[in-house]
Amino acid sequence: MDILQSTGVSLFADSPSRLIPYMNHRGFTDQEISCLSKMAETEPKSLSEIIVSEDEASLLNAVSKLSKTFKSDCKICTSLIEDLRKASDMYFGRPQLVDSLFDVRSIKAVKDRYGTLVTKDFIFSPVESGVALEKYQGSRSAVVIPDNVLYEGGAHPVVAIAGWAFEGLSFITSVSLPYSLTSIGDRAFADCSELKFIEIPSGVSKIAFDAFDGCDSLQAFSVDVANGHFASDSQGLLFSIERKSVVMAPATIEGDVVIPDQVVAIDESAFYDCSNLKSIVARGSLETIGSWAFEGCTSLESVALGSNLKLIDSGAFFGCRSLKKLDIPDGARIIESRALSGCTSLREISLPGTLSTIGKWAFEGCASLEEILIPGSVSKLGQGFFYGCDSLRRIDVDPSNPSFNSDEFGILYDRKRCVMLRAPKAIRGRLSVRDGTAIINERGFEGCRDIEHLELPESVSLIGRRAFAGCSGLKALAIPPMVKSIPDGAFAGCTSLESVTIPEGVAKIGCGTFSDCPSLKEVRLPKSVTSIGYGAFDEGVRIIRE
Repeated sequence: MDILQSTGVSLFADSPSRLIPYMNHRGFTDQEISCLSKMAETEPKSLSEIIVSEDEASLLNAVSKLSKTFKSDCKICTSLIEDLRKASDMYFGRPQLVDSLFDVRSIKAVKDRYGTLVTKDFIFSPVESGVALEKYQGSRSAVVIPDNVLYEGGAHPVVAIAGWAFEGLSFITSVSLPYSLTSIGDRAFADCSELKFIEIPSGVSKIAFDAFDGCDSLQAFSVDVANGHFASDSQGLLFSIERKSVVMAPATIEGDVVIPDQVVAIDESAFYDCSNLKSIVARGSLETIGSWAFEGCTSLESVALGSNLKLIDSGAFFGCRSLKKLDIPDGARIIESRALSGCTSLREISLPGTLSTIGKWAFEGCASLEEILIPGSVSKLGQGFFYGCDSLRRIDVDPSNPSFNSDEFGILYDRKRCVMLRAPKAIRGRLSVRDGTAIINERGFEGCRDIEHLELPESVSLIGRRAFAGCSGLKALAIPPMVKSIPDGAFAGCTSLESVTIPEGVAKIGCGTFSDCPSLKEVRLPKSVTSIGYGAFDEGVRIIRE
């Protein structure tokens, strides 16, 4: 207090290291001077906060950061910052803060009959190397987690934050993590919607991918420079230590994000729900975009990917509804299931000649996609890969492809043309299935509303479930003579269907086969039909037995 009164506060608030010469002549010990010198050198901003801050959350943050800079001089550190704050409060005439505010290093706990360690604000459980924080039950918006829990005569370091420990505590604005921490569990801070910053201590080696889900106000990750497992950058991104992977992005990250050249992978859910993200540029070493990496990035418009890309994993761009164009570079081999599901604005996509696999539902719901060319390298197409692509007019296949083929209408077949796989949903007019086709695939023409007339060749012997469901413009169809069964829902929702020719030899008509076909007034069934499923025809349809 004597120093502050004689020289004023502003000198030390701007540069706390200026306190040291005055301490030399005011009876402070060498240890105290060394301790403050270290604080002023490593955390000058935090030391300034101790002197001038009037915000409790900022003060708690500063106290915690300073206490972590020296583990061996804990008592001296705590005593110095407490004395400095009290002197500052007296100088400015502020109310004195309670002493316990500065005791952030350790906390006493009571062990209950279940072995749980209970304090006023926290619940801990013993683990092999210390204790794990199981639950925060306090009411402070600025939380300081102690470094040690005192019980049974010993000090036990807080080494873990268990799963769901802070989940849903939307009133929390800041959390100071203990220097002893090594892991952060599943959804540990999920839905802490007001949490703005997080600093990862030096000892943390494991962070669950969903630890910060729903932290909608999170602005940046900051990592202690001594941490040997993680790093951060000026964009607030969290990386693995060698910056080989992007581990996590803060939810509020916005605008254009550049992925550093050395990054090889974007981890699972790394940019989950970053709704203000506009563009991603990753031209360097990037090889893998992890599952659900950009799920819910609803403002993402532009993605530039480097030539080393190999894999776009499951759901990587799920729900990126503003993405209009995506050029996947040569070298990419796999687009996994649901990788681009729900990209409703996607009009163009360029698939490279190195691609081997398109997973199931990969382009589901890409309602603006109009055309696509499947390269010659693709050997695997998953179920429903273009389901819900309402604007798709053509599916074309490179003639060199050994596994698939397309016709003049843009209908997709297997290479031998034995199986009609899928018709694009926006196909229209008068069409015919290629001669030699034996199978109409399950859901092959489903939802093709604008087909007016369709001819099936006599070679067709098998029709899949819901093969023509929702073909609401189709007025008439002749079932080929080799077909023995018309499966469940095959013509469900063909609202304009007036006539269907069922040949001799058909033995079974499945459940709901002609349901919701209001224009179909009568059907002639051959003698060969021995089984008719529940709801095969709408009520009132006249059945004529031949």
